[in-house]
Amino acid sequence: MIYKICPLSIWRKGECEGSFSGAGIDQRDGYIHFSTAVQLRETAVRHFAGQDGLVLVAVDESVPGTGQDDPSPSAMRRFRAVGSSEEAEGEGH
Repeated sequence: MIYKICPLSIWRKGECEGSFSGAGIDQRDGYIHFSTAVQLRETAVRHFAGQDGLVLVAVDESVPGTGQDDPSPSAMRRFRAVGSSEEAEGEGH
């Protein structure tokens, strides 16, 4: 599993549209930034500290359609947009 933390409003928009294209940083960089379970705590502290209204999305990267793994220099994982209804499951936090 890989994980994405994002505002619930962005995740809900993806659900309505049938696919998730990510947050602003993902769209600027051209891929979705995911974290592994090991990276998740640091990602939350570094990028989301003090924010409310977030969702933690768990994605099974073995599911077809989640894109190609292409590690960035920061070791976060990168994937193309994924369909929200079949490939990912969101949990509100």
